Amino acid sequence: QEYHVMTIPRGGEFHLTLADGTQVWLNSETELRFPVHFAGGERKVYLKGEAYFDVTEDAARPFVVETSMGDIKVLGTAFNVSVYDERTMAATLEKGSICYLKDSRKGVLIKPGEQLVCTEGSDLPVVRKVNTRLYTAWKDNLFCFEEQYLDQIMLTLARWYDFDVYYQDTDVKNYHFTAWFRRNASIEEVIE
Repeated sequence: QEYHVMTIPRGGEFHLTLADGTQVWLNSETELRFPVHFAGGERKVYLKGEAYFDVTEDAARPFVVETSMGDIKVLGTAFNVSVYDERTMAATLEKGSICYLKDSRKGVLIKPGEQLVCTEGSDLPVVRKVNTRLYTAWKDNLFCFEEQYLDQIMLTLARWYDFDVYYQDTDVKNYHFTAWFRRNASIEEVIE
């Protein structure tokens, strides 16, 4: 089977439509590998980074997002998957239903408004209710942070604005901030 690989650098983003009509938004510093044409009983793509999927329904051929932390299986739905490193994966569901699969264990179902977080070393993923907008706003050209640690915010900003972060006082990493702004704002506006 022939594959395409889409690689998005820091500070970039991209929207594409797969062969089955599924819409995919790719965030900065992301890689997606997908077949030119879906063949067989499932539609499988491979993700590293962050992407939002609006999957075309096809009951006969489930859609599967494969990551280093396990797979997300769906029929037709809209959800966000973030797996920027080999230690944590988060799947946030806006509508429909998704199932998290890893190894041969029984799948974990997630409902709309829920987020599944899988951490390296944990036997079971954690499922919690969230404001999905906080995790999906990036595809609409917005940053949304709600009571988030500064070091998490800076990781997100560093990927978009392409800079490295150094802390003279590591205590500030634990400060919380709530903010929202457009992704086309300058870094000077954001810092202010």
